Amino acid sequence: FNSNKIRINSTGTLNNSGTLNNLSNDSTLITNYGLLSNLIVSNTEKGQIANNGRILNGTTGTLKNYHIFTNDSSVINNNIFKNFLVGTITNNRTIENHLTLDNYGTIENKLVMKHINGTFSNYNILNNDTTGVFTNKKVFINKKTDASNLDGVSLTGIEGAITNNGILTNNASKTMTIASGGILTS
Repeated sequence: FNSNKIRINSTGTLNNSGTLNNLSNDSTLITNYGLLSNLIVSNTEKGQIANNGRILNGTTGTLKNYHIFTNDSSVINNNIFKNFLVGTITNNRTIENHLTLDNYGTIENKLVMKHINGTFSNYNILNNDTTGVFTNKKVFINKKTDASNLDGVSLTGIEGAITNNGILTNNASKTMTIASGGILTS
């Protein structure tokens, strides 16, 4: 349980294979300038992050999710945020992306997801629920079947699929790319 502040410096690593609860109040903050990984170590040791405070992934930080990440408050990504193949991110409040967000797994957006700068690459599943608001102001790429990637994730038979039951807004002055083979259901 985090009821105050956690800071991961640029050379630091925090590997979570249990439960990391970032408690709910204005002073709870996880600031990552290093590597924060939510891991699956074995069938019985699987990481879960429950964010009820604030998470700031700084300009040198890398946030990797391999299992369950539930956001009930605020996540701001200023560098690299990756959701791997069996990873699930459930966003019940606000996620802001300012640089790179790669989704190889599943993202369930139930409230506000803002892609403000950088690149959002969807290789697998992005569901924008009826209460979800997804706003794109830069480059969004929904990847085709078997897309190659820099992380070496095997995506055989997998394609980017967006299901929109809420509000999906693309800023007209920017680029929203649906790559060949990607699916958008709205």
